[in-house]
Amino acid sequence: MRLTLILIVCLLTLGSAQELVQLPGNSPLVNIAVQFKVGAANDPEGEEGLCYLTSTSLSEGGTLKRSYQQLLEEFYPWAVAVECTVGMERVTYHTTVHRDHLEQFTPLFVEMLTQPGFRGSDLHRLRKKGKNYLSQDLRVNNDEELGKEVLYLQVYPESHPYGHHRNGSLIGLDSVTSEEVKRFYQDHFHSHNVVLGLSGGYPSSFPDELMTRLKEGLPLGASDSHETLVKITHPASPDGRRATIVEKDTRSVAISLGFPIEVNRSHPDWAALFLFRSFLGEHRSSNSYLYQRLREARGLNYGDYAYIEYFPNGMYLTKPEPYFPRTEQIFQIWIRPVEPANAVFALRATLYELEKVVRDGLTQEQFEQTRSFLKKNAPILVAGDSRRLGYRMDNLFYGVDPFVEKLQRELDALTREEVNLAVKNHLQADNLEIVLVAKGARGLRNSLLEGDPSPITYNSEKPKGILQEDRVIETYPLNLNEVRIESVNSFFR
Repeated sequence: MRLTLILIVCLLTLGSAQELVQLPGNSPLVNIAVQFKVGAANDPEGEEGLCYLTSTSLSEGGTLKRSYQQLLEEFYPWAVAVECTVGMERVTYHTTVHRDHLEQFTPLFVEMLTQPGFRGSDLHRLRKKGKNYLSQDLRVNNDEELGKEVLYLQVYPESHPYGHHRNGSLIGLDSVTSEEVKRFYQDHFHSHNVVLGLSGGYPSSFPDELMTRLKEGLPLGASDSHETLVKITHPASPDGRRATIVEKDTRSVAISLGFPIEVNRSHPDWAALFLFRSFLGEHRSSNSYLYQRLREARGLNYGDYAYIEYFPNGMYLTKPEPYFPRTEQIFQIWIRPVEPANAVFALRATLYELEKVVRDGLTQEQFEQTRSFLKKNAPILVAGDSRRLGYRMDNLFYGVDPFVEKLQRELDALTREEVNLAVKNHLQADNLEIVLVAKGARGLRNSLLEGDPSPITYNSEKPKGILQEDRVIETYPLNLNEVRIESVNSFFR
């Protein structure tokens, strides 16, 4: 009997741990994150954008009692804003409020999440906002983010749950009705699908009080809510090297390339690949390998970076934002825009360097230097209570220890041989998707397929070693199985 009671208590404790993340502190600011186990991967076929519209209706729409403008007026004296992050598998509402205003803010925050108004005017405004992001912000205003998001569309086919942008598609957003938004809310934003995260100087009674209010106010849902989760399968790797040229009237050529990997934060090789991608192309680092070879040695562009996790809006950020956890990830290289005359050379140089480091691996010195950097950099990634909370909730998704503790422990145990073995097991340069955003797509396609030398010229003298290496790179075989030209307007439709 006693053993049974102990087992029940343990199960209850485990269940509550999965619903509540607490990081108490002494700060006068309280960070709140309410996360739902749903994401854009749940969008039905033909209604891509349903999750986005439903989610933003809670954070940027009115409630049954108040208009959105009234909510903003209430929040203004407290300097509070409720942000919504729509990911592929999670939707998160996060905010920061001074503890002096917590008692007044909390009922309004709960009202936003549990009593959405779903007014037609709000849906119309948010639908327009979502479409403008896809058609203007991505297609027109940002070649680099465009290239990176198109790369994901090439890796994940339309039939895959990740096979569309997290904001949806232009046609999908137009297809969503208010009744479907209300039904999606009832089906997914319910009491069994919620996770609460808190950090900062909140009262000890606040977590239970807020969770109780949420549970009482949200749709009841089914206790077997796991049945609403989408099965995320691993996509097939590209067969050879495939290139997609996004034809657009632009002055430079943005390049992204990558392929799916079977590694996320729960995988035993994650720390090894995390270290390798830092060596190869740490975000915003001038010390990383690709940056040194392409930017510093040759002046090709502004920067060159590598990733093993989804990192949207990278050109605006120095550190990746939390709340974008994914079961499936890709290995990605981001080559910031180059002059059209140097585009083929830049692509050749990237593939040449990738092939070389995958083949040769890291030296002991490179391994030690990168590990030392990461052990110092990891705490910076979670600097501040709000980021620490976000990373803790992301790691809860993966079912692993807190980010810094996990990374530093695994880095301490890593060897150079283990890193190089993980690289050989998971990374390669032969089967990948390549995306180039460029003007004059037909001429670029011919250059890629014909394989003619693509020499580079400089405005200043270069070391003899670089010039010798250039002669190898300018004839490096691209071995492209396919080169497609797509109009920029064909994406996110």
